Amino acid sequence: MKTQQPLSQIDPAWQPSEHHLAAAHADIDRLGPDATSAATAKFVRHHSAKGTAAADFGPLWITWLAREHAALPTPSGVVVHLPTAPRTGGTSTATERAAAAYDLSARLAAEEN
Repeated sequence: MKTQQPLSQIDPAWQPSEHHLAAAHADIDRLGPDATSAATAKFVRHHSAKGTAAADFGPLWITWLAREHAALPTPSGVVVHLPTAPRTGGTSTATERAAAAYDLSARLAAEEN
């Protein structure tokens, strides 16, 4: 019969074991070392604040890491403000094309009569 380990709260200096690091290698590769460290710190803060009691926090960390999303890149570049005034040239809108088609249809109908 397997003996159950006692439950305890997470140590503020908790780190995953080599076994847990090996089990989460795909997520560590996906996130990168900085994001993995940040996710681990977030994991410890979360479970400290919540008062989670567990016999082994490693499996919980593996699940946490699997659900973690890589940070989106910081947007950069130039913002171009487009004019909001009515267009005088260039590509027409669907409304302008529909109006032109209606006008053409009316002129053709008038020519037939």
